[in-house]
Amino acid sequence: MAAQPLTLFDNIEAILRLTPVDFPPTLGFYSNVARDNNPAPNSLNLSSTEQCYKIQKFIDLFNNEYLPKIKAKATIRKMEIGEEVGKGFIAPGLAYKADVANIKIGAYFKHFCDHDPLVYNHNGTTRINVIDRGTGSVGVGVAPLPQDIPAFIAYLTDPAASQPELIDALSYLWNPVDPDQVCYKYRMPSVLFTVNPGTNVLQIVNAPAPNATGPSREVNRFSAGGIVTQNTTNVFPGGKDDANLEVIGQLRGSNSVGFGNSTPLSTEKYNSYFTFPNFLLGEMLYMSPDPNGRPRPPATYVFRPFVDSSSQNDMEFWVKNYETGDASFPYDKKRYVLLEGWKMIERADGIIMYLSPKNVLHSDPPEGSYYIKKSDEDILRVIKSSSAYMAMVNAVNAAITAGGPYDAVQMGTSNVQDKLKLVAYMTNIAHLKTHGITTGGNKKKTKRKNIIKHVAKSKKKHNHK
Repeated sequence: MAAQPLTLFDNIEAILRLTPVDFPPTLGFYSNVARDNNPAPNSLNLSSTEQCYKIQKFIDLFNNEYLPKIKAKATIRKMEIGEEVGKGFIAPGLAYKADVANIKIGAYFKHFCDHDPLVYNHNGTTRINVIDRGTGSVGVGVAPLPQDIPAFIAYLTDPAASQPELIDALSYLWNPVDPDQVCYKYRMPSVLFTVNPGTNVLQIVNAPAPNATGPSREVNRFSAGGIVTQNTTNVFPGGKDDANLEVIGQLRGSNSVGFGNSTPLSTEKYNSYFTFPNFLLGEMLYMSPDPNGRPRPPATYVFRPFVDSSSQNDMEFWVKNYETGDASFPYDKKRYVLLEGWKMIERADGIIMYLSPKNVLHSDPPEGSYYIKKSDEDILRVIKSSSAYMAMVNAVNAAITAGGPYDAVQMGTSNVQDKLKLVAYMTNIAHLKTHGITTGGNKKKTKRKNIIKHVAKSKKKHNHK
């Protein structure tokens, strides 16, 4: 039987009972009514102020009270039948509630993989829409198909990929409330690199290698007086490694090591200070002893540091809990140096991030940060080996090579940087899904403390580079 027009808003349940044959013409009828195209008798009359007033009251009620619940339930159903969910934040009803405190790392990561849009949509079973290279449109010419993490990386790094494909992939990262910013949970540090000495030609080292990408590890990066030597080393002039070394070169030590004193450090000492490697993980760093002088076990729980915020961006940012009292990662200050007032924190996925003295979150360390390694010292005594780190280095190195390879100028562009950051992020997640998150100890679950007071962040205060 052909669909009969229904009185708008009064028969939602009846509409839901329509068969697939009846539903499209009924939906078409109401679309025409809403657009004021040949409105049927006794239905919606947009020229009536009384009807419009009642409809607006209903819409407000529907949007404020019913729609959030409908969306939450609809998202659960989407996941049950393997359909993709919207990008950005975890759908309402599926994220942890605001009053949830410490969570076991393993339980958190399972919840994250099951509900986070970026990870759930690329689990190899969820059917997602991608950009058709021929049409440049989502889902046009390409049926929704599962895409796992390696396929997703291939999708965004394919040299033949179009700009719409790259934007489609990168749009997973952006904060829906602040579209020009990457969500805290996805932020990655800048991908530093080196060049062949005396040129600006990108230096590609066959992976696996500890410096396939990353800042220079040559021991002659400084000359007398803290001057950065560029043309005879692989430091890229004008790059972030160069900028960091320039600040380190301003250190003086007539009375104590610091800025502003007149006597430069020895060249040997300058050359023992290195920029942190790409994709720094907590497991790569040595920790300070606990307050009782004992070695610290790995963290067992994660928690939200921005506890005074209702922002979903803050609510979905979780860090490992080392019970330091200020959410900081307890790094060994004899091996690693940050500017005064800055803190390292270890995100739940192991990535090290940085809090400024004003509690503004950064993915890059402040300029002037470094680790200390003497020329005759094994790097493993300062930076530990990490299979997750090597997986990220290898994947990013492959993406750089697949890109042409990229030259030094291209490596500094936001398109390439964002692409490589996403490759590193997804590679780390894939590694964690395969090998699990390392947890240690059998620590008693402790009550959450208001460790970091939320600081209102203006657009200017954000930093996702």
